Amino acid sequence: SESTNAERKGLTPTEQMVGNHLEEAFIHAQGKIFVSTFASNVNRIQQVVGACIETNRKLALLGRSMVNVVSVAIVRGD
Repeated sequence: SESTNAERKGLTPTEQMVGNHLEEAFIHAQGKIFVSTFASNVNRIQQVVGACIETNRKLALLGRSMVNVVSVAIVRGD
């Protein structure tokens, strides 16, 4: 489970809502977009990949862990 901000009261948005907002940001952005996330958050990486595909943007990965996680996901078909 995710522990970031676990001590804060209230609700957090669903992953689907986050993905929708992410894609909306990609649609309205002009120029380059930089996204930072944990390499272990494969779902978030997939959301970024999907947003890139939907908006016809290129994707560049930075960091050995990020490249390894994405490579494994591609091999597994995730």
